[in-house]
Amino acid sequence: MTFKSKIYKTALFFWGYYPFKLWTLMLLRFLKVPNRKFKTDLWFEGAFLVHGFFPKFKLICTKNDLSTLSIFWDGVDKGWDSQSLKIWARLSSRSSYIYDIGSNIGLYAIVAKTINNKAQVYAFEPSKKMNTILKNNIEINDLDISINTIAISNLNGNIKFFDLEVPTAVASLKLNDNLKSCDNLEEYTVEVNTFSSFIANNDILGVDLVSIDVEMNEPEVLEGMVDIIASCRPDFIVEVLNNEIGMKIEMFFKDLNYLFFEIDERTGLKKCERIHREHEVSHSFNFLICKHSTAVELELI
Repeated sequence: MTFKSKIYKTALFFWGYYPFKLWTLMLLRFLKVPNRKFKTDLWFEGAFLVHGFFPKFKLICTKNDLSTLSIFWDGVDKGWDSQSLKIWARLSSRSSYIYDIGSNIGLYAIVAKTINNKAQVYAFEPSKKMNTILKNNIEINDLDISINTIAISNLNGNIKFFDLEVPTAVASLKLNDNLKSCDNLEEYTVEVNTFSSFIANNDILGVDLVSIDVEMNEPEVLEGMVDIIASCRPDFIVEVLNNEIGMKIEMFFKDLNYLFFEIDERTGLKKCERIHREHEVSHSFNFLICKHSTAVELELI
């Protein structure tokens, strides 16, 4: 370890006891001082106001919660899902029944309800750690969002769930590569429902808009709602981590006249014939899957 690295490690140790973390980081952000390591290493605990293109709302940051910390530094209009959130906000403003499957910290659910307070918004997050964060974020904004601790997939019952001991965006029903590489992996059993069963069991009247981000379990989620896709014809924003998953997802929309748009978080939306990325880039994971009428209304075609 170099002398410079030792100094930095010592500074991080004392940072843990420093009482004015948030105010100091707000100053650093204003002065545009932070480099990449600052943005991940200098943590704080507490609520902050999220700025962007939506009505303002708050998020609570906790130690090791890198997803929320990145929003603190970059905002929602320039951060990880910036273009996805822009189109999600536009879709939310015209939707009455909105579902955030794999809600994590609750960002998509909170944006939807903040944009459209009249909508019924449902958030699904089976991770014990992340569900607590989700609940706290919804409570601090005093939003009426239905929080559900169940997993959504292609079966009803109970199933093994893989998680980490710290806040994470990669918890999943599948033991993916991101989880395999972690030392603090834990597993436990969670309740699982198909989406169609959840709608029927709760006598919900509609499905207009759905976000699915479940770490490579997206095809199984869609398999459990094929009747809903055909009857309600909702619009979707879906995470697609590789082209194999994209191919599986395509099959659920075959012959239903849906349109596909790749979302590049730097440059915007691009219409495509298939759910397939020509280039594997780190700023392009989401796809918009929507009706032709939606694309026309949003002036995407």
